[in-house]
Amino acid sequence: MASVNFVIQESWRNFSRNRSSFFLATIVQAICLLLFSIFIVISLNLSRVVAMAQKRIEVYAFLDEKVDKEKLIENIRLLRGVAEVRYVSKEQALAELREDLGENASLVDVLETNPLPASLRIQLEPGSRNLANLEKIEEKISIMPGVREVWSGKDILRRLDRILRLVIGLTVALLIIIAISIIFISFQTIEATILLRSREIEIMRLVGATEATVRAPFQLEGVGQGIIGGIVASLLVTFLYYFLSGSLPLPAFPYAIVYGINILFGCLLGLIGSYIALNKTAAK
Repeated sequence: MASVNFVIQESWRNFSRNRSSFFLATIVQAICLLLFSIFIVISLNLSRVVAMAQKRIEVYAFLDEKVDKEKLIENIRLLRGVAEVRYVSKEQALAELREDLGENASLVDVLETNPLPASLRIQLEPGSRNLANLEKIEEKISIMPGVREVWSGKDILRRLDRILRLVIGLTVALLIIIAISIIFISFQTIEATILLRSREIEIMRLVGATEATVRAPFQLEGVGQGIIGGIVASLLVTFLYYFLSGSLPLPAFPYAIVYGINILFGCLLGLIGSYIALNKTAAK
């Protein structure tokens, strides 16, 4: 217990002697983590959008006038990944169009004939609602007799998938840059503190203090910087979210993930920075 109190007291002494550098380092870390948090929120919500799009995916097979729909439905149901097939007549399609148009439903009355073809709406099994399976199923249905055209929304899904991959790539790149930056900032701050207290450290070693006891206050300082930086970044991104949500339709905010990643990430990088600083000064 006495050693724990000693470590805390020494860490506080480090903070008191190098207060301005500590605050500056913490602010810079918070800004770095804030940028990272924004990309995390974008990536997570874009992933949800893609997942929702996959859940709602249906394949539409538009039919010729003369087609044996019962046989066609039977053949489509045999395809791997198909969960359900529903026939929609021309009349049903027109009624749905009226409903979708709402107040403008009267526009349909201008039409002399029903231009909409009969169709089959094919729902896929959950495990098959991805781009690769969607393309295979669409290709197989398109060559079946009586099928005029097939639409599945794969182009929309492909675009969303490309955007998601781009955002994830940018997030990973930003993560690497931020990790290096925070480690460097923590390293510089801890190294400056060690140099300020080098005489006291020598005395501690001379009177028999263990290496762990000497190192612990500086490691605690690095961890403290990271934790405070993570908390500040989380509060800033939360404030930014609520500020913008008043004027923009923003998606869900993953509090637990953002706060957890910021604090753990800041803590880990602060510890690494202090470890490097301690090893460098010990080697001199």
